[in-house]
Amino acid sequence: MPVLNHTHTLRKVRKQKSTTFQCNDPKCSWKSPALLIEGKEFKCNYCPNVLIYNPSMVRVRFPHCKDCTNPKQGQNLRKPAKKQSVVDQDQLLKELLGGIE
Repeated sequence: MPVLNHTHTLRKVRKQKSTTFQCNDPKCSWKSPALLIEGKEFKCNYCPNVLIYNPSMVRVRFPHCKDCTNPKQGQNLRKPAKKQSVVDQDQLLKELLGGIE
């Protein structure tokens, strides 16, 4: 099977003691040890962003960009939608109906 000429999406494969990455595309047969791909470009597994491999990405099975991470500290930044009270809903209905009762 030939190696395709494209930007690879990486998937980690463990071979006994060393860590190897291979392309996630089923038509591509590209494989390389983690030590040799440092500084190379690849696509995020979840979005079309292109990023550069660094050694901290060895920990995850499918390397991805920071935009696709969902850390616990980010949960504090996202606030739930504000619920409307019954009074607000009554006022909204009166405005929409234009005073019709």
